[in-house]
Amino acid sequence: MEIQLTDREKDLFAVLLGCVKHNNKNTTLRVAGGWVRDKLLMQQSVDIDIALDDQTGTEFANSLNDYLKYLNMETRTICVIQANPDQSKHLETANVRVMGYEIDCVNLRAETYTDSRIPEIRNGTAHEDALRRDFTINALFYNLNTEQVEDFTEQGIPDLQKGLIRTPISPHITFQDDPLRILRAIRFASRFNFTLDAELVEAAQSPAIQQALNEKVSRERVYKECEGCMSKGNSRPYLAFHYMHRLNLLGSILPVESVLHHFPLVSSATMSPSHVHDLQSTWTQHAIRSLYWVNLLLSEKHQLHVGGPDSVAGVQSVGGDIVALSAEALATPKQGAQVKVLFWSAATARFAGLQVTEKGKTVPFVPVLLRESLKMENVAMKQVQTMLECVDKFTALADASESAAVPIETAGLLLRTCKELWRDCILLACSLALSSTSSSLTISNAGSAVQCAGVKRNLSDSVVKGNGEGAAGAAVDSDNAFEDTTLTPEQVHIVNKYRRLEHHIHDMGLDNIWSLAPLLNGKDLMKELGVKGPAVGNLLEQQILWQIRNQANPDREACLAYLRTCLTSK
Repeated sequence: MEIQLTDREKDLFAVLLGCVKHNNKNTTLRVAGGWVRDKLLMQQSVDIDIALDDQTGTEFANSLNDYLKYLNMETRTICVIQANPDQSKHLETANVRVMGYEIDCVNLRAETYTDSRIPEIRNGTAHEDALRRDFTINALFYNLNTEQVEDFTEQGIPDLQKGLIRTPISPHITFQDDPLRILRAIRFASRFNFTLDAELVEAAQSPAIQQALNEKVSRERVYKECEGCMSKGNSRPYLAFHYMHRLNLLGSILPVESVLHHFPLVSSATMSPSHVHDLQSTWTQHAIRSLYWVNLLLSEKHQLHVGGPDSVAGVQSVGGDIVALSAEALATPKQGAQVKVLFWSAATARFAGLQVTEKGKTVPFVPVLLRESLKMENVAMKQVQTMLECVDKFTALADASESAAVPIETAGLLLRTCKELWRDCILLACSLALSSTSSSLTISNAGSAVQCAGVKRNLSDSVVKGNGEGAAGAAVDSDNAFEDTTLTPEQVHIVNKYRRLEHHIHDMGLDNIWSLAPLLNGKDLMKELGVKGPAVGNLLEQQILWQIRNQANPDREACLAYLRTCLTSK
């Protein structure tokens, strides 16, 4: 089987083969793993792994840099990543940049397990190397010498055709070697809309494997895989969370009980021990329901403020009210930094309002949970907390707007708090309201395998397109991860209440209100109005309210006149 190369790839491979010839070697060069998979799926990749049969990665990288100098081409410093068995990194890798491509060089190897969980590593054949890789679709090689795809497991190409994620050897061995591969399986399954093999699912649900994931894998590596499920190309975050729930992994990814053990909960009149226990036992079901509705609403989010749903494929409406969304619309990939924040906000919304003690101070629980569980970056953590703090205020605003006009000052101040996240806050508030309706879905985590439907796979002509089914008898329905969704009258009312709120805010011209600069600063107020102390702060607040009301005519003198009346009235 051949792969259609770009001109840049042809030039790159010519240089790599030229290096071998220049050094009088008989090395067979193979591109391994993800690049081969992506090319067969008609996707581009600039990260190329070169597997070598008769030399180490460092040796080839050094000879390659020397050859580039010989050709008067640009060279970069070689980065050697040392082996680290405790982190499931069993062989060193040399990284070199060539012609704009990141090339990882490593020799073919075989792994032998004895009584230890750490394998013995030796040089191996391409067949042995393929068997030790994480999944069959990542065990494919492209032989630069023969210009052919090689499938030594004899399962990689068929599994690409079927849309199946499975391991070349027993998944128990694969996951025990590196438990993070469970999350990698979820990342690939959600990215490509593939099925998880039944035996893989069984192994992933094993208590021993999940314990290894908790104990052996750093939280930074866990977060990196979660990031890949949400922020990379063709990401389907809801499907990733759905798989995590089905495999009983949410409690491992966000170990709520463990974090609360180290950061004591601040008691309150509304937070009894029994309430806390209820939160801990039900939060995953609450999270997946909320995430379902977030995903559904994201399918039509971009048109909420530009004229209604009629222009959006897969969205059905009656009289301008959304009443249904199709499975294909629900399965549309979503990605980006704000989408990540939105999904983590929905996943942790059950804990909004909880406070814990840290270093003698009372702090919100959710940022602590995300920091301790995932080592999430501060910016994202703060954005999640901001959304959770604002969501109830948007709910109150939406409720009040049904019987009265939306107060521009209230809306403006709220948007100055959440800034560019305001539409996501409305979407989250709507999702939480929908998840609490009596007809809201219950998503099971039972079943021997996981599959989703609704999106056609994009395999190249070199791979026969399959029907989306896994191995015979191996896959079961995924509890309608992307089912066609018809809203009840109650849900239609909720959705359109929040749609109207977003329209009102947009129509009031508040889209960028957080960038509104004060007409007068504190010194100006002291000079013009002769005030000092707390009065200055009060007048600054009154000034912002005036400016929100008078965006169309931000006159400095008119503002001063209003502030004088504020002083007089007091």
